[in-house]
Amino acid sequence: NVLMGGAGLYQNELNSRLVVHICERRGETTISNAFSYWLNKYIQPFYIYRSGNDPAGIIVEGDMEFYDHNDINGYIFDMGALGIDISRDEWLVASGAVFALSAQTWNTLHSMFDYALHGSRSTGNLGFGVGGNTYISPPDFYLYPTNRGLYAESEFFIGRDDPLSRRLFVTIGTGLDSFGADRTGPVDRVRMGGGLYAVHLRHDRFDIGISPWIDIDFTRDWRQIGHAAGAWIEAGYGGRLSLSARIEHSRNDVMEQVIKDRENGFDVLLAVGAAW
Repeated sequence: NVLMGGAGLYQNELNSRLVVHICERRGETTISNAFSYWLNKYIQPFYIYRSGNDPAGIIVEGDMEFYDHNDINGYIFDMGALGIDISRDEWLVASGAVFALSAQTWNTLHSMFDYALHGSRSTGNLGFGVGGNTYISPPDFYLYPTNRGLYAESEFFIGRDDPLSRRLFVTIGTGLDSFGADRTGPVDRVRMGGGLYAVHLRHDRFDIGISPWIDIDFTRDWRQIGHAAGAWIEAGYGGRLSLSARIEHSRNDVMEQVIKDRENGFDVLLAVGAAW
């Protein structure tokens, strides 16, 4: 019930993260990216504000029992049944902070504002120049309800000051209780990792792009307890045929096993494309 109750919320966070990666790889935010991000990212604080105080529980009608809930109060109710106290107000504040502090929120506002005033279809992303031509993006933040409490993750990109070279991303995540937030659950987890986008291997008419990543899970006393590692492989031939494969191995990883509810072990996804 806990995983099902939070599914809609963390799916929106995963959707907004996908938009962030698209924008950072291109070095710009298009107006369509802006709307996609906004519609996914604002849902969590808005939903918590609107529905978090609604009552949840078991309704008895004759011989039938019904579980009356929405995603927010259902999660709080289910966590309470597990003996974990989740505060709607703490969750709302954290969700609002994650929304307001994420760099892509401001990239999105900039894109929307520029489109409204000048009709611009895209705008450049925020970033800092470091040591000549090195680019570092401001961080984006994500908040996920898990079966141990509220888990937050941050992510930023590093590359040369060229939109097509922003290839390295770094992620760091932990429970909100690590920052002293009360009534957010005992998430004894620290997750660190990152990945590289599109390391290309070219030969004649073949073009192979490999995007590896790895994340390591620790307890807060730095005992390693899980991992997720894999790669996207994209192969093209002559501009007409393409093959994409996502290969991953994960075990006890907070993102793959807890949030996405996948089994331990290998996960493989294949896709074939053709143009004529």
